[in-house]
Amino acid sequence: MKIKYIPILCLAFFNTNAFGHVQSVHEAITVNAAASAGEGSPGYGAFFNAVSSDFLLVVATNSMRIGSHNEDFTDEPADVGGKRPLNHFYDPLDHTFYKGLSDSPPDFRVVSGTNSFLWASMSNCVGYNFPGIPGFNSASATLSFPGGIVSGSISWPGGIGRNVNTTNIWSWQNARGYEWLGLTATNQSLRVRNLVNMSRAIGQVLHLLQDTSQPQHVRNEQHLDTLGKTLGQHGIGWESPIEDYGDDHKSQLNYQHGLLDWRGSGFTKLEDFWDRHLYNGSEDVLSAAEHGGPQLGLAEWCNGNFCGDRHDYAEEWDPGTIGYYRYPSLGRSTDYNQIERNLLYGSRSSDLAPGLTRNRLYLDKTKAGITFNNHSVLTFFGAKFAGYGYIADGTTIRDDNVLKAYHDQFIPKAVKYSAGLLDYFFRGTLSVCVNGTTVGIRNSSGLDFSGGTFSIFKDDPNSGNRTNVDQFTLAALVPGGLLANGQSVTMNENDLASADPHTKYILVYQGTIGTDANGNPLDPVDANIGIATTTFTPAPSGNFCNGSPVNLGVFNWNEVVNGYTPLPGKNFYASGDSLSFSSEFAASTDLVNPSDCAVAVTIYCHFTATGPKGALGVFQYGRADDPFVQWGAINGFAAWIDLEYAYPETVDPDPTFSFSVAPHSTYPLLIEAFGIVGTVTFSY
Repeated sequence: MKIKYIPILCLAFFNTNAFGHVQSVHEAITVNAAASAGEGSPGYGAFFNAVSSDFLLVVATNSMRIGSHNEDFTDEPADVGGKRPLNHFYDPLDHTFYKGLSDSPPDFRVVSGTNSFLWASMSNCVGYNFPGIPGFNSASATLSFPGGIVSGSISWPGGIGRNVNTTNIWSWQNARGYEWLGLTATNQSLRVRNLVNMSRAIGQVLHLLQDTSQPQHVRNEQHLDTLGKTLGQHGIGWESPIEDYGDDHKSQLNYQHGLLDWRGSGFTKLEDFWDRHLYNGSEDVLSAAEHGGPQLGLAEWCNGNFCGDRHDYAEEWDPGTIGYYRYPSLGRSTDYNQIERNLLYGSRSSDLAPGLTRNRLYLDKTKAGITFNNHSVLTFFGAKFAGYGYIADGTTIRDDNVLKAYHDQFIPKAVKYSAGLLDYFFRGTLSVCVNGTTVGIRNSSGLDFSGGTFSIFKDDPNSGNRTNVDQFTLAALVPGGLLANGQSVTMNENDLASADPHTKYILVYQGTIGTDANGNPLDPVDANIGIATTTFTPAPSGNFCNGSPVNLGVFNWNEVVNGYTPLPGKNFYASGDSLSFSSEFAASTDLVNPSDCAVAVTIYCHFTATGPKGALGVFQYGRADDPFVQWGAINGFAAWIDLEYAYPETVDPDPTFSFSVAPHSTYPLLIEAFGIVGTVTFSY
């Protein structure tokens, strides 16, 4: 039995500052995540561009920074969140104690808080009612230990650390409520106030996600920093060396900009940023995530790759005990076995104190996930008994080289995931095209819109007041109430008929953004409350293309194509002749906002031919600027084939479409007749 000896009484709960990263580090991560989102998230930029007349991006960033600071409040006056840090833990491998904090001094199982994902996600989330540690109701207490005495007053009747009747009004769903009011409230000052609250709430959600990059917060390791520092390092083991290092080096940490490609990584919901439920203690999952395999939630990634201060390597705890996690492992994650055979293998210089440099024995993480040097350092007894089997407390992360290595890994990851979360919050995007009183709306989110409503508002240029001029349910506009990504829909808005051309209109969609194959919301947290918005002004009339493809012309090339006539008996090779055509749309079909539109071309081809495969043709088709695509086996007896070829978006108001077709080089054909009928359609 491996026993972690920690000489501490439950008095530790008299000050519950169990931070994830110190507040200043959270602020820096958040500011750099916001900058990363500004650099790489179209939705983030589009939203703050839409609200720029009310709310500047720099103000939003500062409000997020404040939120990431405030989430560490502990019994702050006027804050109903109580001891918020008790709700800052998320253990992805816990299936018994609700994944939140259940570690009480000295490493007893006592559920003490709501897990950070629930705390971050649910509207007005009710915190776990923690009655405190029973049996300690005296007004004051004194704790003696070798090296000093500490006294403290206890102000929580009913138990030390009491935390009851708490609520989080700064969650994701609360942020959506503030966002809606920030877009739709009549009074400008009320809109600004709610946009400030939205940004603050986002900042507090970011804080909770960032905490999952701190190993102690995903390995259920309670740490009480204020008490730990008061008692000093006389074996107390409860202040956080990770947070102490971050505090001491906050200006030197690596806040490298990055934006998680959550779409490409397969993330479909808010919970995925915490936990995709892929990692269950398996080395294969950890390794795959670093080599092109499925990406993990931040809590999963951190849990399997880093040690806590007390809850460290698997070999130092018995399975089933509070500090046991299968990874990291001395034998399966590090080069411990090599150092065990040759202690000098891991010998490196370490600055133990100013002016005091000594060599210590370092373990490197060499497998089972990310790999890096200085994963931990052997203690005196760990080095002394190396080669005699694993011992408890044989390693520690309390070393600047180790703590720097940890921060070099998880701080950039926290920035990247935080920026990705910002991109996810603002994933709803749309564009508008106006022709007279007709408003065309295109879903450009990359995800389907389901249910919900479109609302149109306009601003008074003098008072700044915003008026709701119309509202349409999506179900009334689109059969089934589903507007797929890239699809468009039109609505008639009579208010535009007499509007000043400079009037600012605001379009807001609120509903579900992202559905599965059965039409169910991908993200239950964000169901029915996702938001997409844009602004527009009445535009001059022009060729307007709505949700149904508009036929811009039918082109027939049945006999002559660019001066070439395919005659009966002509041997037609890919390496030789080919049929091609191009046509520029007439000026009368100039497009409104062409950069927001897409051209699709449907080609119908028929031929009669003979070849090595008889009445079978294998062709290639494509444009000159795009690789040719093989067009499969076709019945050659005057058969028609519908080649729906997606032409890329164009900024040319008079786009030119060109197309070539040639037989596959392996299968030359003797062409007897060839015909093409092209229908060019334009969709918004």
